Amino acid sequence: MNQEDVINRWAKMLAGASESVDFLSRYSLHDKTHDFRESTFALADSRLTLRCLMGLPQNVKVPIELPAIGWEGKYLGGNLRNDIIIVDRCEVLLVRLDALDDPNEPHYLYSQFDSNASFFLDCFERLWNQENLDKAKYNYLFEEIANQKPSLVLLMSKSLWDPLINRFAKNFEQIHELNPREFEEFVAELLLREGMDVQLTGKTRDGGHDIIATAETPIGKALYLVECKKFSEHRKVGVELIRSLHSVVETKGATQGLLVTTSSLSRDAWHLCSEHKYRISAKDSKSLDAWIREHSDS
Repeated sequence: MNQEDVINRWAKMLAGASESVDFLSRYSLHDKTHDFRESTFALADSRLTLRCLMGLPQNVKVPIELPAIGWEGKYLGGNLRNDIIIVDRCEVLLVRLDALDDPNEPHYLYSQFDSNASFFLDCFERLWNQENLDKAKYNYLFEEIANQKPSLVLLMSKSLWDPLINRFAKNFEQIHELNPREFEEFVAELLLREGMDVQLTGKTRDGGHDIIATAETPIGKALYLVECKKFSEHRKVGVELIRSLHSVVETKGATQGLLVTTSSLSRDAWHLCSEHKYRISAKDSKSLDAWIREHSDS
């Protein structure tokens, strides 16, 4: 995800807000990213509940009059490390804007599920209720997300995923340490590394797929529906799951369906995949292991 992608996602989230926007700005509007933050305030619907926490750089003494444009604002001292936007209390994007062009700098974290967003919301509320919270405390709160809570993250920067990919490449059995949702997020990262744009579906859904992946090809845009099954080694994927995925692919008009599992497929499941090889494919533990190795440093 490059700078333009991140900025577009940020703008799309703001435009789609229906209840509230909470915005934590790394600097005030007086800093070098003035234009970006100014557009953030312009995009938000003034009829919503709008709150902004803003870092105030050294030597800037005049606060911005946010109430005049429909925002309730508070100020934090010091130069902070990240910007974060929380839309409707369930969709979060955390980004370090000045690092977007640096491939070596972790720069964005994204989550779009209520249970995951609760951690971000808690951090924001703690900051909101303590105007004089210092820079070190702020930075600690949000770095906890990257360092200790990887399951909260839908999209992380490449440098945050690399250690996990390298560990599984060396010992594939350790992938069973992931819970089912974490496994879905892991597969989503592998798809991202294949150049696709990905979106995880909700935790409670009956749609026959966990990930929606799209890709631009020379002949048009392709849509892939991905079902993830984090099964134990001895539990095989049955033909009914392949049949269900095939049905959803046909109903949704997708280009292809992909089933990814940590176990293996039954003979009938492989046979059905073969019958519909242009519509359904699968990765079992062996091919998943090989896929992980392709993206590891080893």
